[in-house]
Amino acid sequence: MIAGVALYLCWLRTRDLSMPRRATLLALRAILFGLIIFAVLNPHVERRQSLAEAPLVLVAMDGSRSMTDLPLEGESRYSTALAALNSGDIAGSLQSARIESYLFDEGARRVVELPPVIEGVPRTDLRRSLSEILRRPRAQTPVACLLISDGADGTHRPPARVAQALRGYGIPVYCVGVGSPDPV
Repeated sequence: MIAGVALYLCWLRTRDLSMPRRATLLALRAILFGLIIFAVLNPHVERRQSLAEAPLVLVAMDGSRSMTDLPLEGESRYSTALAALNSGDIAGSLQSARIESYLFDEGARRVVELPPVIEGVPRTDLRRSLSEILRRPRAQTPVACLLISDGADGTHRPPARVAQALRGYGIPVYCVGVGSPDPV
């Protein structure tokens, strides 16, 4: 309001000048008043530093009996897979990621940490378990799902069908095979 009155008074004082000159002086005075008001109000810009979120990786560990009971002698497939997950190349790759861990067999359940020893369930349903994991609502979209399994599926669905069903979730599933390359 005050700036408007001051501009009007300046306009009245320049009556005897030519019109282009008056317009130029008025524009310069308006800019000057604007800068003064800007300085008086003391504005400041808050800069917020956005921290990049660590990528979310889902880790799905097969907890079926074929993982816990085989081989019959020595360390189980589950123990071997857990050791590989906690040390070595896989652990190094996951170091900068945020991990959501799951145990699965006939269904999937989220765990805070994969336990060192589990009681295996006789049957595995890969498609159902992974569908439960991948369709779960999250604030952050996972960048990948790491599936650690011996590949035994109690439903006898072809792996290509399971993969085709999971493609619709848009999350890449990386499979890590555990066990012998020979069929049981």
